[in-house]
Amino acid sequence: MDELKSILVVASRSPSDSALLEKAVRLARSGGARIHLFFCDARSGAALGQEKETAKAEQAWQERVSDDLEYLDALIARFRLPGVTITSHTTCDQPLNEAILREIARMQPDLVMKVPAGSHPLRLFTLDFNDWRLARNCPSALMLVHAPPWPLVPRFGALVNVSERGIARLPAAVLHACEYLSLGCGGTVDVVYCESGDDTDQVGDRAAALERLTREFHIPAGRVFALRGDPDSQLPEFASKQRYDVLALGAPTHRSGLVALAGGLRSKLVDAADSDLLLIRLPARSTGEQLPHHGQQLVGLDGLAGDTDELVHG
Repeated sequence: MDELKSILVVASRSPSDSALLEKAVRLARSGGARIHLFFCDARSGAALGQEKETAKAEQAWQERVSDDLEYLDALIARFRLPGVTITSHTTCDQPLNEAILREIARMQPDLVMKVPAGSHPLRLFTLDFNDWRLARNCPSALMLVHAPPWPLVPRFGALVNVSERGIARLPAAVLHACEYLSLGCGGTVDVVYCESGDDTDQVGDRAAALERLTREFHIPAGRVFALRGDPDSQLPEFASKQRYDVLALGAPTHRSGLVALAGGLRSKLVDAADSDLLLIRLPARSTGEQLPHHGQQLVGLDGLAGDTDELVHG
């Protein structure tokens, strides 16, 4: 994400929509980004698709869309500010993830914001199928948002991997996104890296790489945290204690067909940190990654919690 000119906010017609749009407005107003509020009624879309009488289906569709637009207009009215443009669009379609991806392709936003499904929204194993597909296939930066509002000075935690096993340029992209968004909303940025290697020379090389990265983005030494040890225990414990408002890291990849949410992040880390989750993806041409074609089968979630190579060395 080089800049923030447009934000796609995916509403869910739930109480969480207010906090979601409030955060989007806060990010948008400093730089004049446009906000596009989108809602897809997947349940009605499925029901209308089974309606045999075309006239009845069309009438029901119009009534449903009209009601959804009234809801979005009322939501926009609560957060409208001078200098912030908010448009809206609603549809009845399914599956939900494909409808959202089509809207992303149509609007080409710099950032997509959405409240995940599930009673514990940011836990890996309670992300529903639509959220999982969106996390894997969204070409834009994606923020999965918790309901609690941000404080006056939100705290961003950038989880980076400077090892040779990481994706080149991804640490800089994650840090750049954090810096850009935090400046827009008056926040601060910490950089977090976990080192689990034992080879003295390699550890030294990675420490030097981390120093170069943080120096490039003018991150003070007091905001750089180089952890040592097992990332499965160190990262969740650290994130829980720090209580970041936003955790930023590399988005899922499709390499070898096996991937964990957020590039190898174990569910324990996400569970431990009650944070919004910002997923940053490099353009596919930068990684050699090929996104799955329509209808390609996804890997089951039970095999996705093992590899942490995208975040740590070990």
